[in-house]
Amino acid sequence: MTQHKQTIQQTITLLQQAKHLLEKELQYDYSVTDEIEKIIESLEFDLGEEEAHQAYLQNKSKVAKLIAEEQTDKRISDALLKRYYLGE
Repeated sequence: MTQHKQTIQQTITLLQQAKHLLEKELQYDYSVTDEIEKIIESLEFDLGEEEAHQAYLQNKSKVAKLIAEEQTDKRISDALLKRYYLGE
């Protein structure tokens, strides 16, 4: 993967994390985070189809891990990690 694509992928990851934190902080007010999602989608488009899909899966995995860490019910946490977490 080129340096440019790695930078885009890192940016997407950071935006996904920021989006998750903002949703939590703003009690899931999606009007704010919808704009972040639009930016993420346009960056994924720049990656190309296969790279965008891989970035999507990796970001979904990272967000699942963040959400799982916040859960007080271990069953929910385990289910999220089992279904979505791809590992480090």
